[in-house]
Amino acid sequence: RRYLATIDKVLRESREETGSNFSVGSLSSSTHAGSALKNDGALDTSRLLEIEKLGGGVRFLSDLIDSFNRDNRRILTQMKEAANDAGPKRFRDLGHAIKDAAGSLGALKLYQLGTAASRLSDKEFHESAATLVQEITECCRTSNNALHSYLLGQTPTESDSLGD
Repeated sequence: RRYLATIDKVLRESREETGSNFSVGSLSSSTHAGSALKNDGALDTSRLLEIEKLGGGVRFLSDLIDSFNRDNRRILTQMKEAANDAGPKRFRDLGHAIKDAAGSLGALKLYQLGTAASRLSDKEFHESAATLVQEITECCRTSNNALHSYLLGQTPTESDSLGD
């Protein structure tokens, strides 16, 4: 929630300063024209670059990615509990949370899996929730690696070093 609130705040401030109509909704769509895809389509690097430019550089993006990963670990723990407790509504809600966060950072495969989890029927939940949790867990690991690889390839800007 903090992660999404931070992105929303940055977008509001940027819109006020530049008059841009960039929004969280535009971040959450699964693809857009001119997207730069990395790691077999797992990561839309143009989204990361947009966030980096809007929010204060590589350090800001690194903090968002760390928050994203912490939130994903918490959500995955809750998804496992919901799968074990046969809680399809809770599971769908958690899938929606994964989908929103992944979409805002351009983690496309994770976005797709979160979407699938958020749309499971009660019957599908009982048949495939445990398998889907495993797929999401692996995809979170892959997305985390791709996001950190992206960060390693970025050059810190002057604003990134100002707080040191």
